[in-house]
Amino acid sequence: MYEINLLHVFAVTRAFIPSMMERRRGSIVNMHSVEGMRGYPGDPVYGAMKAGAAHFTTSLAVTMGRHGIRVNGIGPDLTQTPQVDYLTGYEDHDDLWGSWAPVGRLGWPEDQARVALFLASDLSSFVTGHNIPVDGGTKAGGGWFYSPREGRFVNRPRHL
Repeated sequence: MYEINLLHVFAVTRAFIPSMMERRRGSIVNMHSVEGMRGYPGDPVYGAMKAGAAHFTTSLAVTMGRHGIRVNGIGPDLTQTPQVDYLTGYEDHDDLWGSWAPVGRLGWPEDQARVALFLASDLSSFVTGHNIPVDGGTKAGGGWFYSPREGRFVNRPRHL
């Protein structure tokens, strides 16, 4: 769990920080998960690893700012990817996205990419130390619903 969800954040940062410090500029955008910014009843260890990445982001930003390096993070949720398929089995349930995500739709990798591009660019030159949930509002809305049918917490309820 550590190697997959946190170690790579440290390793990539360690590889790039020296050249950024030498140039006195740079922007690091860490990808973690919204699960690192809220309680995750499904897998607390996974949540802790993502929280570690988010807190590393915040702490590193404070350290690196005086070297001209900005550090921010993105916490995705409800984004369609090969790893997490939100469509299969729900083809006839587009009407439920309004209850699953405050913005009323599924997220796509492009949604994450746009925020990463903003954070990496000079458009965000005064932004550092933040972890932005790119989640359609699920963090703001709580994000988890208990499903008696499934006997567990889910991030999108199913029809009974």
